[in-house]
Amino acid sequence: MARGSRGKAKEPSRRQVSKLRKMERQERMLAFGVGLALFLTVGILAYGYLQEKYVKPTRPVAKVDGEIISTGAYQDRVNYRRFLLALDLFNLEAQQRQLDPDDESSDFLAQLLEQQIENLSSQLANLPSRVLEELVDERLITSAAEQNGLAEVTTEEIDLEIERQFGYRSTPQVPEPTPLTDTLALTPTPPPPTREDFERSYTSFLSYLKTEARLSQDYFRQVIRASLIRERMEKFIGEREIKPVAEQVHARHILVGTREEAENILYRLEKGEDFTQLAEELSEDTTTKDKGGDLGWFPRGRMITEFEEAAFSLKPGEISGVVETQFGFHIIKVEERDEERELEQEELRILRQMAFAQWLLEQREIAEIEYFPLPKVRGF
Repeated sequence: MARGSRGKAKEPSRRQVSKLRKMERQERMLAFGVGLALFLTVGILAYGYLQEKYVKPTRPVAKVDGEIISTGAYQDRVNYRRFLLALDLFNLEAQQRQLDPDDESSDFLAQLLEQQIENLSSQLANLPSRVLEELVDERLITSAAEQNGLAEVTTEEIDLEIERQFGYRSTPQVPEPTPLTDTLALTPTPPPPTREDFERSYTSFLSYLKTEARLSQDYFRQVIRASLIRERMEKFIGEREIKPVAEQVHARHILVGTREEAENILYRLEKGEDFTQLAEELSEDTTTKDKGGDLGWFPRGRMITEFEEAAFSLKPGEISGVVETQFGFHIIKVEERDEERELEQEELRILRQMAFAQWLLEQREIAEIEYFPLPKVRGF
């Protein structure tokens, strides 16, 4: 009986059974905890990825008449503008390094390069806010272009504009003859870039754009399209608002620092002294002093308001009273007047640019523009 009882398995006690069950529960809880932690970690990572990849880029940074400018569009444009500024800075600094510090003749160029570098650095620092306003303007311009049937841009137009920006012309340009007396005629003109030169430069640019700014060729073409639409609208508004002929006056002026000086000059003019001689003698405007105060012909919109109103109120031969502006005290004499004088090309270009800028300002005033907090952009 004793040997038989030793061969029989001993049943676990109630205490041992309870302990085993407790250990099994702990193992199950541990496994559940590990699984839950893993699930939460994956979920958090997935949530963060979805936020960064899909949610944040769609959040608005601004609304223009109800149309959203997204965070993604804003960040892409900041990266693009920063990329271009960085290229310009790199080129300027490379030119700066090539200058001989011992060559006094290069001092002016060194100062000019330094000023340009400081200007670009300042633009870089203010880039985020400037880009937002650029995108707002772009939306207003595109909307107006669509209303006026000017928003359709062909693939060929974009291709030609890209070629132009890289200095290439698929259609050879016939150079204008240069006078033999011009010193530039003695300087060899570098040959225009070939198709191979253009493609090499463009491919290199796109490669840098992708690696440095993480932007594609399609994005670059979108920017070119927007710039072409802006050019069309600028031309459309400019030609609509500013005609090639305009009312103009040919005037002279004498500028001094105090009203008392101006009144003394006016007294001398009333006594019969010559306007041109007094301008040469007393005017503080160094750009016109030696020409007897001659300002040449000018239309409305070029001079400061107070000066312009006085000049256009005069008949040929008449002299104004004392006219105060932010520059000092003027006396104006109108020599000639023409109601329909043709504008010079540079004058016409400037006035049309000003008209477009004024139009854009008016569009901003009538549009419903809503701004949102700007996201942080890498590097700022």
